[in-house]
Amino acid sequence: SGKIHHVYGPTETTVYATCYAVFEISDSATTIPIGKPLTNTNLYVLNPSLDLVPIGVIGELCIGGSGVASGYLNQEELTKENFIANPFVEGDRMYKTGDLVRWLADGNIEYIGRKDNQVKIRGYRIELGEIENVLSSFSEIIQCCVLVREDEVGNKRLIGYVVLEGKLNTTDLQERLRVSLPEYMVPMFWVEMDQLPLTSNGKLDKKALPDPDSSELSSKEFVAPGTDLEKQLAVIWQQLLGIEKIGIHDNFFELGGHSLLAIKLVAKINEVLDSNTNIMTIFEYPTISNFVENIDSMQSAKENILIPLQKKGSNKAIYLAPPGGGTVNCYIELVKLLGDEQPVYAFQSPGLNGKSPVSESIEEMASKFIEEMQKIDQYGPYRLGGYSLGGILAYEMAVQLQDKGFDVEELLILDSSFMGFDVDRSENKERDDSYRSSLKILIQAMFGDEFNWSDLVLENKTAEEQIEAVSKVLSDSKLKINEDEVRGHLEVIFRNENYIYIAKNKPKLKVPIILFRAMYTEIESEIENKIITVENDLEEFDYGWQEYTTEQVIVHNIPSTHITLLDNTYIKEISDILISLNELTSEIQQINN
Repeated sequence: SGKIHHVYGPTETTVYATCYAVFEISDSATTIPIGKPLTNTNLYVLNPSLDLVPIGVIGELCIGGSGVASGYLNQEELTKENFIANPFVEGDRMYKTGDLVRWLADGNIEYIGRKDNQVKIRGYRIELGEIENVLSSFSEIIQCCVLVREDEVGNKRLIGYVVLEGKLNTTDLQERLRVSLPEYMVPMFWVEMDQLPLTSNGKLDKKALPDPDSSELSSKEFVAPGTDLEKQLAVIWQQLLGIEKIGIHDNFFELGGHSLLAIKLVAKINEVLDSNTNIMTIFEYPTISNFVENIDSMQSAKENILIPLQKKGSNKAIYLAPPGGGTVNCYIELVKLLGDEQPVYAFQSPGLNGKSPVSESIEEMASKFIEEMQKIDQYGPYRLGGYSLGGILAYEMAVQLQDKGFDVEELLILDSSFMGFDVDRSENKERDDSYRSSLKILIQAMFGDEFNWSDLVLENKTAEEQIEAVSKVLSDSKLKINEDEVRGHLEVIFRNENYIYIAKNKPKLKVPIILFRAMYTEIESEIENKIITVENDLEEFDYGWQEYTTEQVIVHNIPSTHITLLDNTYIKEISDILISLNELTSEIQQINN
């Protein structure tokens, strides 16, 4: 009846710093926690700015306390780099381990991997060790390693190297990884090996790992382009994705495409085909075959307000209103995680194409959304939701539907509150300055070094004048972006940020509300002159939603900020809750029947 203790600690902190008593290991475990601090030991999980990170968020483990060494003998520079003053205990020193960890809800710490194994791809910070941990939990995996390699055009891609029993099935492997990891952490390139190469001292020799065969990237059966149009599109994809072999059933996003690259794809298609394709088309038709089949109807599809993200499924459909950007992009990952049985439709703000008028009010936009929704489901009952501004729009839709005698089954509110909507910002210089900063960030993210900033002057311009200036420069540039569409997107963003909405004047709903609330918020620290993350206590716990319904408000705390709520790090927690709600509803219906 012996005991097993899992201990962790670097030599620099006198051998051991944590301990975890192992009583049982669940079948689903991918790693064993390293535990809690020993006596006289302090543990800190910090971001690069040395701020404490919330529970569940990955950071570098720093160790303080009586066990911390004085430094490295005769290595002054290395000592200065790794042994620093403890910002939390005056007069104390702490050691930066270089290990990535996160706090678990039970107070234990989970080890993720080394800091030098942390990479950034398309804005996502990825811990390669976290992927390797999940891979290692699969019974058929004997050895594994995950690396990042750049292709010929500079796109970074995750590559999985595996030694396994049996035959490699990449589709099955990817699907199983998606159960535990967000989409952006699932490698699309795989290399099967007899054994992983080692250095002379027995460590993994990463430099000796071979490059993957790009023809094995797609999970779909390869079908070569046949028509001239398919071949033209395949060439464009090859150039942007850096992949030699593109089939007509390969999914643009599965091959490593993302929303920013989709903008460049649309620009290139319009240039080569002399067309006027809209970016939303790529999200609706992400394969060459889908794109070609629907090319004749794309002109009318551009005007669509309601986008089907998932048509099939036996569950009651969810209708999601857009956030301030006016598009459906933020919901795509959520829809994937909800599975094949959950139909989801998402609205985009009128006016994105630069031809249709932008809505004059939240009430007008909600009315338009209802009109489009009832073309699909005329009578309901309806499941409505939305993120940020989208939650307010969904609420207004529920108000109007209830007033007309229709039933709303539930409201899914993704960190939306009424705070600030009663303020008139239409004539505000700070508003113009803020919009200018947002525009610059948006353009840099979309076009990077391809955009010539010398042609654009935004200072001392109102928001409306900024929109005009950006639209003109982009339409004149080599990027081949449609001026109407650019203007439409910018006008929608501006208008969505400045609507006035007085919810207290509305009748109370008779609808249950499920609120997904961000636990943290970012504020500017007056002392440190930087942005820091703090607990979200600026409003009531339920954001005051109980005031607007006679039914129950259920709050689910998500360990994110408002901006990161729908990031892949947190989206699985939201999707799991929604799936559980579906299962509960199904069980209740079976009992009633």
